[in-house]
Amino acid sequence: MAKYRDSGRVMYSKDDYTKEDIEEAYTKLIEMFDKMPNSELTRSAIYVTIRKVTANGMGRYMSFNIIQFNNPSPTVTLVDVTYWIARILEMSVYHEGGGSIYVKGAGMDMRFHIIDNFFMAMNTLAEVKNTQENDQKWTKDYSIINI
Repeated sequence: MAKYRDSGRVMYSKDDYTKEDIEEAYTKLIEMFDKMPNSELTRSAIYVTIRKVTANGMGRYMSFNIIQFNNPSPTVTLVDVTYWIARILEMSVYHEGGGSIYVKGAGMDMRFHIIDNFFMAMNTLAEVKNTQENDQKWTKDYSIINI
C-alpha cells in the first residue's frame, strides 16, 4: 500500500503505488459506482472541485467526489474519491485542499481531461480483468459537475 507522507507537499506519491494498489482502487471504485443511482431522474455524477490555481495559472489542484446513497435509509453521503482516482491514473496526491491531484495545463478543461483519462483507464483495467475472468465489460454513463 502507498505510504502516507506526513512532511512536504505530497501525501501519497505515485512512485509508491504498486500493482495491488491500483487493483484495489479499481475494485473499490467499482463498488462505489455500483451504489450510485443511474436513472432518468437521478443521474450519477463525479463532482470536481478546483482547490487551488497556481500563481501563473498553468496548474490546478483538484479533488473529486461522488454522491453515495445509503440504502435502505434515505440519506446520501458525499464521498471523496480523489485518492482512488489518483491511484488509477498513477498520480500523486498533494496536501493542498486536504488532498488533491495536481494537473498542469491551461487552455483546455483540465477537469474533463482528468475524468476522461480516468474512464479510459477504468475501461482498460476492465478489459484486462474481463480477459482474465471472462466478465462483462465495465460501462456506465456519468456526468461531470464542476464546482
